[in-house]
Amino acid sequence: MNRVWLLIVSIAIVSCSEYRSTKARLDITKEKFNKPSELVQGDFKEVELKEKMSMLSLGGARNIGEFFDRRLIFYKVDYPAMTIGRAHVEELVFYFMDSALVKLRYKIKNDVSDFLLDSLGLSRFKPLDEYSKQQLDSGSIVKKYGGYYELNKALRNYELVWRDGNTVSRFRVSNRATDSLMTCFFYHEIDGYDSKIREMEQLYNAIDRNTYID
Repeated sequence: MNRVWLLIVSIAIVSCSEYRSTKARLDITKEKFNKPSELVQGDFKEVELKEKMSMLSLGGARNIGEFFDRRLIFYKVDYPAMTIGRAHVEELVFYFMDSALVKLRYKIKNDVSDFLLDSLGLSRFKPLDEYSKQQLDSGSIVKKYGGYYELNKALRNYELVWRDGNTVSRFRVSNRATDSLMTCFFYHEIDGYDSKIREMEQLYNAIDRNTYID
C-alpha cells in the first residue's frame, strides 16, 4: 500500500450521492501522517489487504459466513488483544473475496475520531443525520487547539473517510435515538469493494435465473 502524504485536506458533505466541498480545511504535516495499518496495536497488526487467506494466521478466528460458492468468506475474532489509539477493539471481522483479504472491520469500544484526525487528517466528512448536516453547513465540524484538531463533540451520527492510493479507510459513529447507545466501527478496505460485491450479486442472480431443474 503506497503512502500518500496529505498536506491539505477538506471536509465535504454528501448531496445527491456527491460530496459538496466546504471551506473547512486542515493542515497535516508529513510527520503526522500514518498508514491505517500503523494505527492498530496488538494481534493481527501486520495484516495487509490483498493478502491470501492461506498466508494468514487466523488463530482464534471463526468462520461466520460463506457466499457465492465460497468466493466471499467472513471470519470474526471476538475481543482480540488490540487497540486503536487508546480504545480497545471489541471485534475484528475479515472479509475475503476469491481467497484474498479485501476488507477489515474493527468494532471499537470508544470514539477515536480525534486520534484519527491527528494521525490521518480529514479528507471527507459524511453526515448521517440532519443535525450533522446543519453543523457542516454552519462550519461547526472541527476546531483547532494549538497543533491539534478536535471534532465537534455534539455530533452523533457521521462517518469520516480517508483515501490512500487504492485503499479506503472509514470511521463510522452511530448513536441510537432510543437509548443513545454509541457504536463505533473502523473499516479498512480496497477501493471499490462495494461495487465488486454488487457485480458478484448480479452475476449469481443472473445464473440463478437461467438455471432450470428437470
